[in-house]
Amino acid sequence: MIKRHIVCFYAIFIGFVFGNAQTRLTITNDPLSVIARTGIDNVELSAAVSRLPMPPAEPARFWTQIANDPKYSNHQRRVAVFELFRRHVYVGMKLSDLAMALNHPTWLTPNDINIIWFLHGGKLPVDVQNGIVYALPVLPMPGETDSIVDLVISGKTELDPQTFLPTPGQIESFRNLIFGKGASPAENATIEEIGFVEFGEMKRIAPKNGPDQGKD
Repeated sequence: MIKRHIVCFYAIFIGFVFGNAQTRLTITNDPLSVIARTGIDNVELSAAVSRLPMPPAEPARFWTQIANDPKYSNHQRRVAVFELFRRHVYVGMKLSDLAMALNHPTWLTPNDINIIWFLHGGKLPVDVQNGIVYALPVLPMPGETDSIVDLVISGKTELDPQTFLPTPGQIESFRNLIFGKGASPAENATIEEIGFVEFGEMKRIAPKNGPDQGKD
């Protein structure tokens, strides 16, 4: 009788341990659970991102919560920004919808945003001839490799006839829209191209005709 109870208890114990191990394994194997952890190393983060399915099952706010939260490392926050744009932002998207997807970004400040209207030597992952090019630096830090999102927006760059620089009003309108500071004339403009300087590597994101159409 005692032996039977011991065997029974042992079987229950093994089942409990195995069941917990299975649960932990399932959680660990879920790439979103891995990505959402703080303190994750860059190799594990990259591996988890590479296993993400398309079209995205997660909402855009999954990425904005990481990108906007300073408890995560700068690297993890930058990865979240790039995945947000890669998975939830698309060619043809209205700027009003982009602003909603970005959800009041804290990885960016209004003064970081600039218009690029000509190139003097260098290269961009997008074509400056196809619209207004806005550069959005991703958590810029002195001495660190550049991480930038370049967006080509429908329309033409307005240049001041005296300075030949983009007019402050055009840049301010875009900044206000991105940070949710009221209505903007730019809200119905659309994204024409998306490009990244992702940890120093230049990438042009393949056009998508609508949300959730797949990765580049």
